[in-house]
Amino acid sequence: MVTARIALERRDWARAETEARAARDGLGGLPAFRLMAATHLLSSLRRQGRGAEAATLARDEMARLARLGGPVCSEVMLRVAVAESLLEAGDREAGAGALREALRHIQLRADTLLAAGMKNGYLTGREENRRASELARAWLGAA
Repeated sequence: MVTARIALERRDWARAETEARAARDGLGGLPAFRLMAATHLLSSLRRQGRGAEAATLARDEMARLARLGGPVCSEVMLRVAVAESLLEAGDREAGAGALREALRHIQLRADTLLAAGMKNGYLTGREENRRASELARAWLGAA
């Protein structure tokens, strides 16, 4: 999974896809890490112009997340990637719904942080939270 992330940083989309698929398939027993690998896979597919494939995978991963039945530390990351995949594939309704749900989960977690600095750090310091805010501004007209 780490190698998939490195490949994404290096803009080696095909390598990121290969590494993310291998990690996702090999991490079935570790749901949080599997979701992270799926997030990297979605990103690599989108960046290769394979939006329809990413959207199909996004729906499959959300179904898998629903079957887990509880909060998972990497679910916000996945929810944001799913929203982005669906929006980019042209499924505005599903993408906006996924984005709203990602934002709701971000806020749920932020609300548990009592110190303002910690809350701000969570909201702005995590890549997926920043990306969710960017998507909300672009697609939902949120401030």
